[in-house]
Amino acid sequence: MEYAEVITSSGVKIPFVPTIISPKIERPLRRNRYEARECEAVRRMLKPGDRVLELGAGVGLLSTIAGMVEGIDSVTTIEANPGLIPLIRETHRLNGVSHVTVINGVASAEDGPSVDFYLRPDFWGSSMESQSRPYDSVVALPRVGVGELVKSLRPTVLICDIEGGELG
Repeated sequence: MEYAEVITSSGVKIPFVPTIISPKIERPLRRNRYEARECEAVRRMLKPGDRVLELGAGVGLLSTIAGMVEGIDSVTTIEANPGLIPLIRETHRLNGVSHVTVINGVASAEDGPSVDFYLRPDFWGSSMESQSRPYDSVVALPRVGVGELVKSLRPTVLICDIEGGELG
């Protein structure tokens, strides 16, 4: 992954990749306002021994904060947008977080056939919904059965921010 700048937001180093991080996300990142309440809540709530399951990793901000908690048992994050996976992993690397499991797929009630995911210029606008806004491309993604993950990982904390997919 190529980038010329690192933005520090809420104490987390994030590679600034203009083709991924649009001005609408860049401004709040630079002002420490991007997901500021979520960052504060994660820092306040997590404790040693917690096992975190995050649905919707975005740029990797919250999974990085979770991974930085001393004594955290595990952090697993699911992100549907395949273009974000290298950015998430680089965010983890820049912050010395090496023990977060990153899964590329669509969070679903159970494993099953792949589903279409519509990629839009602003990553946060990408979704499984095709009709409301134009999209750049479509990718078929595996369903990741959250029920099975909960059984196997036994998370003590669930972070869920999948831009409306929580309702599906």
